Amino acid sequence: MTTAADSDPEKLWLETPLVYSSHISARLGCNVYLKLEYLQPAQSFKSRGISYFVLHARRRHGPGVHVIIASGGNAGLAATCAAKALGLRCTVFLPEGVSASTVEFLKREGAEVVTAGKIYLDALRAAEKAVETQTNAVMIPAYDEPLLWEGHSSMIAELARQLPKDIKPDAIFCSVGGAGLCAGVMLGCKSVGWDDVSVVALETTGSNCFYQSLALNPGAFPTTAEPAEGVRPAHCPEHDVTVAHLPALTSRATSLGASSPAAGSVRMALDRKGGIKSVCVDDELAMKAGLLFADEHKILAELSCSTTLVPAYSPELFTKLVPPSASGAPRTVVFVVCGGFKISLAEFEEYRGIVERKVEGRTHWDVLCNASWDAGKDHTGTSLAGPRRNTIDHLKKSDQSSGRLTRTSILRPLSKDSGLPAREQTLHRSPRLHISIAMCVGENCACQAVRYVNAQLGALYENAIDCLKKHNPSQKPPEQSRYSHALAEFTYAPPNARREVFFKATFDKPKLEFICNHDALLQLIIKDGYYRLDHSAASAINYSDKPQELKNVEVSFRVPFSTRSLPVDDEVLKRSQNPLQLIVLDLTKARLVSMAPAMTTGQEAFAYYLKEYLNFLDQAGNHILFSIPDADDARYRLTIDYSILDGPLLDVDMIHGIGVEKINEYLIVCLAEG
Repeated sequence: MTTAADSDPEKLWLETPLVYSSHISARLGCNVYLKLEYLQPAQSFKSRGISYFVLHARRRHGPGVHVIIASGGNAGLAATCAAKALGLRCTVFLPEGVSASTVEFLKREGAEVVTAGKIYLDALRAAEKAVETQTNAVMIPAYDEPLLWEGHSSMIAELARQLPKDIKPDAIFCSVGGAGLCAGVMLGCKSVGWDDVSVVALETTGSNCFYQSLALNPGAFPTTAEPAEGVRPAHCPEHDVTVAHLPALTSRATSLGASSPAAGSVRMALDRKGGIKSVCVDDELAMKAGLLFADEHKILAELSCSTTLVPAYSPELFTKLVPPSASGAPRTVVFVVCGGFKISLAEFEEYRGIVERKVEGRTHWDVLCNASWDAGKDHTGTSLAGPRRNTIDHLKKSDQSSGRLTRTSILRPLSKDSGLPAREQTLHRSPRLHISIAMCVGENCACQAVRYVNAQLGALYENAIDCLKKHNPSQKPPEQSRYSHALAEFTYAPPNARREVFFKATFDKPKLEFICNHDALLQLIIKDGYYRLDHSAASAINYSDKPQELKNVEVSFRVPFSTRSLPVDDEVLKRSQNPLQLIVLDLTKARLVSMAPAMTTGQEAFAYYLKEYLNFLDQAGNHILFSIPDADDARYRLTIDYSILDGPLLDVDMIHGIGVEKINEYLIVCLAEG
């Protein structure tokens, strides 16, 4: 499966990697892949469509063609890189105020840079005038051009090759501004037979021209309505759609800053079999997603790119957008990490400050979406109706009279029998998802999950202590009860050593700390005991082997773990629709990482006995624990991400066979080059 652009032998873009994200997959409970478009020559997906346009311009007009573009951002860099690769003249028109570093970057790549006017529209008009006065000049559109969409569509042809065999994604997430990328995704899906795949297009509320345009046309929303306040509708006869022109752009995601989208893309979204889910989020949510993504994946994402990633860090929102299948089959989704060079460490620090001031402590976030959320049922089984009348009070009086698309705290679309006047129902024909991040839905509940898991361990330990009190400790416990003692006491004798004990220990309460979403730290304290240096399975003890005393010895193991869903057949439990989650420790692969006090003799024997003890714990069933219950409401899923906890620091010498010093040397070189 391919597209015309993908099979072009002269294409200038790279086939970017598709990588599996274990972090996001664990958080969302599905298979998540990232399409890394930031690795393109111009550091964004625009290398595809714009280089394809420039390539066609050279084919049509010859090597003397002069390509011109008005852009202060990623489109300008993509045009510059494409022209440089083909040996063409390129001029980029910029408005005033573009950073000196951007101007220098464009010049270094070979562009002629012209500053014209105070705003982008001034630069665009100057560029158009330059094209009119030169016979060999061609204007490069930023997003509204079928050739650009064809170039962008090559991304989907690559996905079809890169995903596991016979796997079709349930959804593809991308950002949307002027809707060039979105058009490419939809066109690519149609080319490879994925027209039924859900496309989720995300933009910020301060630059949501695509969302506003869909709202003006029948098909994407339950009903159409008057345009929002200040929005100018314009009908496009070529595509027979109405396009919204925004009066102002207030979002900081400037790469999404189109005042109106491509009419052809709007028409494509309205007509496609799989439809489209248009989502609007606040800048601050995009900032927070970008910060979390950088912490997890070590990638700096421009704000327009991190807008795409908001559902990756909100399981509640993600589940609304991509509901679990009725069959229970695992979901597979792709996030297009579209890239962009307009990001810096300084901006990230600024975002961090904004997030700390405006995000932390917020009780909810309002997300706009054209999709209809399922009403569902609450934990009592009662059908959930539309929002109550007091939700409407969140609208300002001026908003009620103008009919603008206002952010409210509505969780789902109004039902027909909600009891509200028809006018108010029209105002809210667009569902808003209320994301509560009060304790605990919507925020990271890893701390609560850790507390819950350790409470289980503590209770099991107390049970083991009680069990020991009921048996004579001087005698070998009966076989049916020895597993019950596992967390409190352990004795080891080799199979051929008759009844002689080589290792004995009584333990204090165990504790688990989590390093990330797949490794934990199991901490054990041996209150007292002893062990022998000869741990071989001898037929009898060598009495010259004097037992080594153990007293208040603390040991820690790094233990891999997995989180698994527990199938539920009970009808009462099924009401929650949130499966029970188990934490399964792989104690057989645990690695000893610390010991205090350090042992000067017999460390090998001691480690051997501890390994036998962990195997015993596994046999006793102490490797399986329940994650925090989540059965209160089927509409919400708790977010549990251990990777961003302030967890324990471990001293390590090697990672995957590579010395830490070599890794640090490589990172220093990368930092210097950056």
